[in-house]
Amino acid sequence: MSGDLCLLLLFLLLVVGMGSKGKAKDIEWHIGGVIDYSSRVGKEQMIAMEMAVQDFQHRSTACCKLRLVLHFKDSRRNLARAASVALELMHKKQVQATIGTLPVAEAALVSMIDETTNYIPIISLTSPGILPPQQMLQQLPSILQMSNDITLHTQCIAAIVGIFKWRKVTAIYENNNDFSADSGLVTLLSDSLRVVNSEVKHHLAFPPLTSLSKPEAAIEEELRKLTSKSNRVMVLLQCSLELAILIFDKAKQMGMMEKGYVWIVSEEIASLLHSLDSSVFDNMQGVLGFRTNFIQSSKSFRHFKTMFRKMYQLKYPEEEEFSNPSIFALRAYDAVWTIAQAIEKKSSQEKIPSVKLLENILSSNFEGLSGKIGFKNGKLTENSTFQIINVVGTSYKEMAFWSPLFGFCETIICNKSVTELSPVYWPGGLRKVPKGWSSRSEEQPLKIGVPAKGAFNQFVRVSYDLHRNGTYVSGFSVKVFEAVVNRLPYHLPYVLVPFYGSYDEMVEQIFYKGLDAAVGDTEIMADRYQYAEFSQPYVESGLVMIVPVKPDKSKDTWLFMKAFTTKMWLLMVGIHLFIGFVIWLIEREDNPDLKGFGSMLWFSITVIFFVQREPLRDNLSRLVLSPWLFVILIVTASFTASLTSMLTVSRLQPSIQDIETLQRTNAAIGCDGNSFIVRYLMNVLNFKPGNIKRIESINDYPIAFERGDISVAFFVVPHAKVFLAKFCKGYTTAGQTFKLGGFGFVFPKGSPLLFDISEAILKATESGEINQLEEDMLSSFKCTSSLTGIIDSPSLGPRPFSGLLFVSGGVSGFAFFVAIVRLAERKLQIVNWLLNILINRRVSRLLNSFSTLYRRNSMKGQMCGDLCLLLLLLLMVLVGSKGKAKDIEWHIGGVIDYSSRVGKEQMVAMEMAVQDFQHRSTACYKLRLVLHFKDSRGNLVRAASVALELMHKKQVQAIIGTLPVAEAALVSMIDETTNNIPIISLNSPGILPPQQMLQQLPSILQMSNDITLHTQCIAAIVGIFKWRKVTAIYENNNDFSAVSGLATLLSDSLRVVNSEVKHHLAFPPLTSLSKPEAAIEEELKKLMSKSNRVLVLLQCSLEFAILIFDKAKQMGMMEKGYVWIVSEEIASLLHSLDSSVFDNMQGLSGKIGFKNGKLAENSTFQIINVVGTSYKEMAFWSPLIGFCETIICNKSVTEMSPVYWPGGLRQVPKGWSSNNEEQPLKIGVPANGAFNQFVRVSYDLRRNGTYASGFSVKVFEAVVNRLPYHLPYVLVPFYGSYDDMVEQIFYKDLDAAVGDTEIVADRYQYAEFSQPYVESGLVMIVPVKPDKSKDTWLFMKAFTTKMWLLMVGIHLFIGFVIWLIEREDNPDLKGFGSMLWFSITVIFFVQREPLRDNLSRLVLSPWLFVILIVTASFTASLTSMLTVSRLQPSIQDIETLQRTNAAIGCNGNSFIVRYLMNVLNFKPGNIKRIESINDYPIAFERGDISAAFFVVPHAKVFLPKFCKGYTTAGQTFKLGGFGFVFPKGSPLLFDISEAILMATESGEINQLEEDMLSSFKCTSSLTGIIDSPSLGPRPFSGLLFVSGGVSGFAFFVAIVRLARRELQIVNLVRNILINRRVWRLLNSV
Repeated sequence: MSGDLCLLLLFLLLVVGMGSKGKAKDIEWHIGGVIDYSSRVGKEQMIAMEMAVQDFQHRSTACCKLRLVLHFKDSRRNLARAASVALELMHKKQVQATIGTLPVAEAALVSMIDETTNYIPIISLTSPGILPPQQMLQQLPSILQMSNDITLHTQCIAAIVGIFKWRKVTAIYENNNDFSADSGLVTLLSDSLRVVNSEVKHHLAFPPLTSLSKPEAAIEEELRKLTSKSNRVMVLLQCSLELAILIFDKAKQMGMMEKGYVWIVSEEIASLLHSLDSSVFDNMQGVLGFRTNFIQSSKSFRHFKTMFRKMYQLKYPEEEEFSNPSIFALRAYDAVWTIAQAIEKKSSQEKIPSVKLLENILSSNFEGLSGKIGFKNGKLTENSTFQIINVVGTSYKEMAFWSPLFGFCETIICNKSVTELSPVYWPGGLRKVPKGWSSRSEEQPLKIGVPAKGAFNQFVRVSYDLHRNGTYVSGFSVKVFEAVVNRLPYHLPYVLVPFYGSYDEMVEQIFYKGLDAAVGDTEIMADRYQYAEFSQPYVESGLVMIVPVKPDKSKDTWLFMKAFTTKMWLLMVGIHLFIGFVIWLIEREDNPDLKGFGSMLWFSITVIFFVQREPLRDNLSRLVLSPWLFVILIVTASFTASLTSMLTVSRLQPSIQDIETLQRTNAAIGCDGNSFIVRYLMNVLNFKPGNIKRIESINDYPIAFERGDISVAFFVVPHAKVFLAKFCKGYTTAGQTFKLGGFGFVFPKGSPLLFDISEAILKATESGEINQLEEDMLSSFKCTSSLTGIIDSPSLGPRPFSGLLFVSGGVSGFAFFVAIVRLAERKLQIVNWLLNILINRRVSRLLNSFSTLYRRNSMKGQMCGDLCLLLLLLLMVLVGSKGKAKDIEWHIGGVIDYSSRVGKEQMVAMEMAVQDFQHRSTACYKLRLVLHFKDSRGNLVRAASVALELMHKKQVQAIIGTLPVAEAALVSMIDETTNNIPIISLNSPGILPPQQMLQQLPSILQMSNDITLHTQCIAAIVGIFKWRKVTAIYENNNDFSAVSGLATLLSDSLRVVNSEVKHHLAFPPLTSLSKPEAAIEEELKKLMSKSNRVLVLLQCSLEFAILIFDKAKQMGMMEKGYVWIVSEEIASLLHSLDSSVFDNMQGLSGKIGFKNGKLAENSTFQIINVVGTSYKEMAFWSPLIGFCETIICNKSVTEMSPVYWPGGLRQVPKGWSSNNEEQPLKIGVPANGAFNQFVRVSYDLRRNGTYASGFSVKVFEAVVNRLPYHLPYVLVPFYGSYDDMVEQIFYKDLDAAVGDTEIVADRYQYAEFSQPYVESGLVMIVPVKPDKSKDTWLFMKAFTTKMWLLMVGIHLFIGFVIWLIEREDNPDLKGFGSMLWFSITVIFFVQREPLRDNLSRLVLSPWLFVILIVTASFTASLTSMLTVSRLQPSIQDIETLQRTNAAIGCNGNSFIVRYLMNVLNFKPGNIKRIESINDYPIAFERGDISAAFFVVPHAKVFLPKFCKGYTTAGQTFKLGGFGFVFPKGSPLLFDISEAILMATESGEINQLEEDMLSSFKCTSSLTGIIDSPSLGPRPFSGLLFVSGGVSGFAFFVAIVRLARRELQIVNLVRNILINRRVWRLLNSV
């Protein structure tokens, strides 16, 4: 290789030596090197560049006539000096190319500051902070970057922070006077960290090490400040190796390298670790870092390394041990070779022009030591791969590789990223991942508001603590917040502040920054989203109606008939009549009480009630009746039990059924007056305000009910649970539940805490911690209701039996009437006789007098003037107190744009100021002010160039002009002679240099508003009209820091109001366009194809704005639907426009600076609206207060007066249009879900593609329709698991995901979730057991076998004892059969045998009490058995499953598999993955699974579809619900969540759920398990069989007896007939 290079170098030298005149020898190429002589990087770069020249010189002998000459200059670690010495090399040394530590922005300034330097290649070896706009770089192709973008560094740091889940970092960097990079560095890091939901909590900027007189003391002072903060994750973002060594040495001494701390260093340090000695390594134990990976095994690198070490040791012998090259040396070597090879490409030996040399460099394509060398758009074509390292011992270990494409990988060749790194050795030897924070801190705690006037102090209670001498806050919501904060991966200092206003006012205080957050029973509502943002709900909620109860009057008249089936009733009647008939058949001959058919029926009826008085004389009859009496007893008890079971169903009926009744009757209603419920009742449920009574405390509701002040009360569900638990009798819920968002914690919009708080809430929910708190704190009330007399007893009233009573009463009434008639006929004679007696005795007159007496008693019965004043003030200062001699001239430079309206006004104003100053007093006649103007031509680089020209050639003592502060600072520092010349900037700066640097440059003065105020005001306008996307339009004026930072600043400001820059359009300067109208039309046409219609003209000249609005008018972009906002640059010049321009700007909104006679730090802007040929004043805005109606304002407003919009539209434009061609969001939907009722992917023949439908899709469509802008999207079927789908959002293969996706904590590492649109939880579904009420001997289970045997034994014994006593003297108890009969009849209290002996009576008396108690207990026991749910789960809880090692089923594509293993601890082998809803019943029937686990929404679908044979069992494990998935930090999340709440509160989602998920018919094959809640004959079949068998046997015996008896009669009659010769007559017939 060296021989070839030498030949090429000799050839090029010959060409250079010959020149254009044909010189033959020693052609020299001069290359400039701008490096830092004192730094390790600079030393390596200098040696590497020298080695490259040597290698090139010796490449071949043909190169002997071509000589490369290096000219080095020391930048002294000052980038302004680097730019200055680069210019010096170009002008004095005539270098053809420059290589060095010159950032791209400064290199571009050097390139453009002089026309002679435009095409001289400058290769930057420094990672730039903020790049100039790409369009500008294309105009400056001579600027090449041979280093990593700083964005790659910040992304890698963010990836490290993200993989360990730290939420806050402290950024430390060295201020190296890079005006654009330093100020943009923290912004870039913040943007990168935001992607992983982290943030820069603190940042510490050290001045350059060389500027510190006592660096160790300064470092110690700053580090001590950091130790007082809670954050422990330190990122050394940008600093020299020397400063880093001092920082780690001091950190070690101060204990900041102990356990708990985290240190991350960037490439600048990590790539130079090989150069450090062991003492430095000892101070850096556990440090993480990253460095550019390069191939160290190649032959070329090994050769380079050997030569480099020799040269380095020779030049720096004191660093002999540490002489290995770093990536910085390799890139410097490759940079020289890039230029050398570009020279070689010229075939002749003549010097080539800079343009040609630049072309050759841009076409480079070779493999260098640092990697592949090739350029595209001014930088290397291939992004570097970083190697993650960890300092351990006296070296470091390699952890992983990181690239922006794959993320973290274990090897350099990577196809899939990893989510965990190998074990890290942390500072202090800690083995586990540090939390990243410490509770020992002095930083300002968050001021978190809690509602002090809530009606339910069980959630938040504010009380006075005598010991602390202050308020003390407690309650369920506070405990939940404490539990959540304890799960955060960092310390969160906070103080709870009681808030004595309403809940809405508390939320508003977060918006107005009176509070940092809010904790309490705060409902997540859509209309509160205009002020703040909410965490995921920690408690589910909804609005319910509580009403007093009334006794149950809805029972059927013939309710008791439902206790038995019709079959049972008919069977009992039939058997009963049959038994009565059998007994009558037996007894009719010998028993005079049972002779007729009527006697038989009466006996049958009285037996039912055990009141028969007809004695049975035949033992056979007694045998028949005995078992039947048992049957009657059991059936009667069962009837009682069944009816009791039916009546056990809630007897408490609401006094009012629904809200329609309330509204129809104009009833008064009560609610918490401090909550949102008042507004919801009026705006959503349409109640009259006068009917709503505000209740202050939970204890006031029963009083209001009792007084009749309210008819119902409305509560959110958590409050209702507390109320019903506390006042447990007399109240119940009624009507539907209106779904709401739940209780959540409130934070400012865009707060980085939201992500972590939501994730922690989910962790606390899934672990059961919140559920336990709810049980402990909200479910422990004892009933204290005074309304205990409403329903005290379960007694039955007459209504259920009114049918029987009516029949019985009717029969009795009829019989009474007949009896009266009969009695009247019989007693008529007696009545007549009595009347005669009364008349005779004059009793009649006495009755008449009483009658008369009775009847009587019944009758009473502002800008140019300020510029002049400033110039006068400046001149007075310049004159000073010494007073000069006559005719002293003061030269003032003016850098303005001659062609612009602003420049024209500024020039006139400055000339007027000079004239006014000249004539202000006679004392000034000796002093003459001279103005020197230079035209900036609208180019800020030229402005800097002409400012230097004025300083050097015109010797001006001060400069005023359109020179931004960053460029003014560079002009001031680029030459020592210009350091103290005042420069007053009239431009709004983009990104300011660090404040510390500005303090070192007091000559730089800013007399304009910060651009941040502009962007904040624009964001406020966008926010007040709720537009979520804007298009930024600006003119690229070559301001390297401002233009590139402008979009970032606007994005940051818009993020506060949950908006974003959707598109941005950068026009080149107007003067650079040959056909400006055509260029503007082309770009505006592109914008028309986009959906966004909110256009912000952020930074441009007035002339450019006029052309834009003229073209927009022609193209229809000033019609209805469009919104245009202009900044101060345009709005302040509207007075200078003619009517034709106003005609093009109708409906334009903007802002004008209002100065109050002087420039203030925080200006107040006036909002204007272009109408007609002028504009109207709309409002005022300031960053402190916001929008106000007047200039003197104490409170902001949330609405402005009506705006006249483009096209004459009166309503607020949506800000978007659906007619666009922009790329739609690629939204994944699960194609393998087991429940296609939520998402169904099918093939559409008409569309020739897949089509997604289902409940979740419909909900998403409803939500998108409520967005205030158009959201183009396409649904993409995803055939992996739900977890895989969420991960694809993280890897950017999907933009979002829609479906039945559960919000679980571990998915938060990949994406973020909306508010849930459906509540959820994990439930267990199992088959039901067979109904015990069908068991043949069910009633026997009321007592144990031992009890039955004991009762039978004792009973027979007592019967025997009584018989033994009575048998001699009592003829009714003579035989053994009589004893048994007596024993049986005693059970039913129907014995008819009198006891004659007192001893017998003494024996029987206590036993009768025993029988009574036992009978009642039997009834109660059987009632209890039947009252228990008739569908008993086959498995009660998960403990049973785990103990029996049973198989369980679940959706294999969902998170449930992971949850069952990790949380519920099931064995993986016992979990069966079920693919479809229809496969579950099959798996149950086959015995493949014993239980199935579903999330609640899926269970609600499964149970209605397979409605018989399955039930839930065990507890419900709370989860987050179903939500939509978006990338972390997505601005859509806020709007989607707000729209979900709108759709929920309006009832739209609930209606979709009813329509799409509640319409299933039972398709289960297990339909025979439970058909009726009534008792059939089966439970009594055993008794019926015994009783029927005995009756049948008796019937047979009775027939035999009857046959015998009748046979004798037949024989007797036959003999009589024969004797009378009738037999013969009959025979003859």
